[in-house]
Amino acid sequence: MIVIALFQLRAGSSGYGGHEKGRAWHSLRRKFATERKDAPLPDLAAGGGWKDYNTILKCYQRPDEENMERVLLEREPLRRGA
Repeated sequence: MIVIALFQLRAGSSGYGGHEKGRAWHSLRRKFATERKDAPLPDLAAGGGWKDYNTILKCYQRPDEENMERVLLEREPLRRGA
């Protein structure tokens, strides 16, 4: 898993080390998945070590202000009578 190596390298120097033991891994994987919402699910799953795409969608990816705003601003106008 690519993400394991990256987290191990970053854990000591990037501020992630302040989490309680046992909670750090989940929060790091959540951050990893949320920051990569635009990545294809197969690539995200392989990089993060998930076997089931539903786990990513239900447990790890979270809504964020930037993406919610983008979704609302980039929507197609409704067509009446089409």
